Amino acid sequence: MQLFGEFERPGPLPFEPGLTVYAAIQKGGGLRDIARRDKLRILRCGQVVGPFLAPDTPGAHGDLPLMPGDVLDSPFESL
Repeated sequence: MQLFGEFERPGPLPFEPGLTVYAAIQKGGGLRDIARRDKLRILRCGQVVGPFLAPDTPGAHGDLPLMPGDVLDSPFESL
């Protein structure tokens, strides 16, 4: 599991069964202010899931389950 992009602490994240997008964001210290919260995506086995809105609570729409090897990508706000 990898956090890529505009997380406070991007980088590798140990995978735990039941890990979701919301939990991964929290473990990464949250999203930075410049993150595009509406463009979050999961890179999985060469496929892209998203873009979708970052969930703001556990179980919210977009709080998808993650799998080992996933990359959670949060792009930055471009001007």
